[in-house]
Amino acid sequence: MPRCVSRFVLCLLAALVFALPAPAAEGEALLALAFARADSADAQFRPFRFHEETRTRISDGDDKLEHEERSWREVIQWAPDSTQVLSEGSELVYNRKAKPGEEAKAKDADKDKKKERKLDLSFDFFTAERRGEYRFALRGLETREGRELAAVALEPKKKKKELWQGTLWLDPATGALAALALKPADGSMGVKHLDITAGLADHAGLDLPRWVAMDLEVKLPLVLHKHIRTHTDLTPSALAP
Repeated sequence: MPRCVSRFVLCLLAALVFALPAPAAEGEALLALAFARADSADAQFRPFRFHEETRTRISDGDDKLEHEERSWREVIQWAPDSTQVLSEGSELVYNRKAKPGEEAKAKDADKDKKKERKLDLSFDFFTAERRGEYRFALRGLETREGRELAAVALEPKKKKKELWQGTLWLDPATGALAALALKPADGSMGVKHLDITAGLADHAGLDLPRWVAMDLEVKLPLVLHKHIRTHTDLTPSALAP
């Protein structure tokens, strides 16, 4: 190849390379949007009301269904750390050990188990008090639920039981959290696996879950082996001023 042509080709390739946006710079810009959004939501929080519907299925070690129930709540979120439950209820769909007429007894016996399964699902990774505990890395654009979203790898700087690791999907234009797939950063004794997935939507500047699914398997050899799956649908609505 003539020297003048080879120089032209090299210059052209260099121009193309430098014209491409740097992944690190893209990631920093996207995270800046997410951080600013979280700060704004925290500073301008407005109370909202939501309806919650949950389906819970509990299976044994052979994945045979033992218990299934449906529960619901009507809740007002007055502040990020303050909620008021207006009404709640549950309906037993199936219990393998219950005999006809004993459904209520089986439902009462499961109340303590339900308390143990409650998790903190605030998804507050970008708030000022939490983002310092994580590393965020942009992986590129992916299509999820029909939308093109920016995939961000989430990793805790230190492994703690209350922290998470996995993938967050953000709206590349606004930094809004649109979806996630998480596992605990540090395991607990007896927990074989715990997976959390969710889809979120923008509601008055807040990233609120539309649905949340949990898949939990607990195993203590010769003692206990349970598989617990829950799926929760949430419908938020703004309160009148």
